[in-house]
Amino acid sequence: RARANLEAWMERRSKMGYAAGSLTREWGVIHRIFIASGLEWPFARSEGPQVSEGDESRPIMPTGAVAAIIRVSFRLDPDTQARLAMATTFGLRRVELQELHPESFDWAGSTVYVATAKAGRQRYHLLPEEIVPVLQASSWRPRSLVYISQEIVQLRLLIGITAPEVGWHAIRRALMRELSQSRDGATG
Repeated sequence: RARANLEAWMERRSKMGYAAGSLTREWGVIHRIFIASGLEWPFARSEGPQVSEGDESRPIMPTGAVAAIIRVSFRLDPDTQARLAMATTFGLRRVELQELHPESFDWAGSTVYVATAKAGRQRYHLLPEEIVPVLQASSWRPRSLVYISQEIVQLRLLIGITAPEVGWHAIRRALMRELSQSRDGATG
């Protein structure tokens, strides 16, 4: 009975348009709940949702988009500017930006504590002096993930990017691409 219910639930989620990666994450959560509750898991290891290469989407901002977003950000409020400074300097994810608060910053030591959202190590990062004034101007008041998502929508629309899947993490991918191209150009 549990197996049939879970299969029906996953089928419904799939028809609702949930991405394969989301379904896999939810499957893992449900599996852990079964185990923690002492319930027998009704599936073999190989029976869970599979994420194929074709199912994955890793949007990246076009070349030059990050610089354009930084330029237009000066029209926006100090909190948005500060989150953008953190995203472009450290490649933070939306939830990592949300978890920043005034106590995350040690201004005397020029560091910020970032609690990573995925498997990365939670750590202190040195703050480049160029972004410190922008960060200090922010109130770092708590904001919802929806609010923070709307900030990146506003920023990308200001520079003409209309693709809805381009979010905060696309900045990280764009920076990685541009750093890689810069390195390849310098050594090649």
